[in-house]
Amino acid sequence: MRRVLITGATGGIGRALVPLLAPSSSLFLTGRDPVKLDEVAREARSAGNEVSALALDLMAPGAVQTQASWLGGPVDVLVNNAGDVQFGPYESQPWEAVHRELRLNLEVPMELVHALVPGMLSNGQGRIVNVLSIAAKETFAGAAAYSAAKSGLLAFTRCLNRETRTRGVHSVALLPGATDTSLWDRQQGSPPRNQMLTAQAVAEEIARLIDLPADRTVDEVVLLPPHGVL
Repeated sequence: MRRVLITGATGGIGRALVPLLAPSSSLFLTGRDPVKLDEVAREARSAGNEVSALALDLMAPGAVQTQASWLGGPVDVLVNNAGDVQFGPYESQPWEAVHRELRLNLEVPMELVHALVPGMLSNGQGRIVNVLSIAAKETFAGAAAYSAAKSGLLAFTRCLNRETRTRGVHSVALLPGATDTSLWDRQQGSPPRNQMLTAQAVAEEIARLIDLPADRTVDEVVLLPPHGVL
C-alpha cells in the first residue's frame, strides 16, 4: 500500500483530501491543531485505514526533521499542502509577518522535499504534489509576499522535475484559483466566496494527479472556478 504524507491535513483542502486517498493509502497526516488532527485521523481510521498523525508546527526549528524521522522510512507521495496568507499593503506589514509567509509557503515545502526525495530516488519512484496558487502566475495587490513565495515554489517544482523525473520521481505544481477555505475568514474585501472553488474540488484534482497512470505525467495544472480569476 502506498505511503502518503499530507501536510496541512486539519482543514480545507487537506481535510477534504484525506477520505479520497484513505481507501488506497497508508496515510501520514500533519497539522498544527492536535484536536482537529485527531478528529481527521479518527474519521479515516473508522473506515479501517492505516492512519498516523503528528501534530506539529512546521515553522518550528527542527520540525521538518522531526517529521521525517517520524515517518520511519520513505513515502511514495508527498502532498505539500500547508500554507497561509495575510493580505495587506507590503509596506505596512511587519517584516516578521512577511518572513513567515516566505518561510511557510516556500522554505518549508522545499525543506520537506530535501528531506524526503532521497528516499523516493532510492526506491526509483515517487510523486510530489506542491499546492501553489494562481498567485504564482497572476499578481494581486496586497499579496506581494504570498505571490513571491508561490512563484518561487513554481520555479522550484520545475527545476526539481528537470533533476528527478528520469529517475522515477515526478513533481506537479497545482495552481488553484480562489478557494473557499478558512483562510478567507480573516480577510476583508474577499471575492464572493460562493464563486470560489470548493476545497473538495481542489482535493479531487490532487487525487486525480496522484492516481495518474504510469504512462503519463502532468507538470502543472491551473484550476480555476467558472468565473476565472476572481
